[in-house]
Amino acid sequence: VMGCAFKYGYNLATRISHTNNVTFSDNIAIGNYGGGVYIEDSTTNFEVNHNLLIATYQLPSVLLSSYPWVRPVAAFTILSPLGVCAGNLAAGSDDQGFSVATSMFKLSAVKSSQCFVTKTAAYSYS
Repeated sequence: VMGCAFKYGYNLATRISHTNNVTFSDNIAIGNYGGGVYIEDSTTNFEVNHNLLIATYQLPSVLLSSYPWVRPVAAFTILSPLGVCAGNLAAGSDDQGFSVATSMFKLSAVKSSQCFVTKTAAYSYS
């Protein structure tokens, strides 16, 4: 998926799951609810590069409830250690710009250069 715009989506801008060799690059997402780019741990050999996500919000239905499983919303959520995430920008997310599940990454995977998160930036405004 390259060069696309996602505007005011409900329940993530995109979720990538059970996929091999996928590229998500040069995209813009603004005003999405429930998260932005969500990479499941079942995804391998992915590239998430040069994307801009602005104003990522929590789902209104979650905010109005007392669900015990509410997770923080992030512009970029990376759960797989088997890919590359570089040159992305997150601005104005409700909770966090980037959520990388490093506890799921084995030390051997990081040492063998299977996962990179580089040149990323997160900004917040009020």
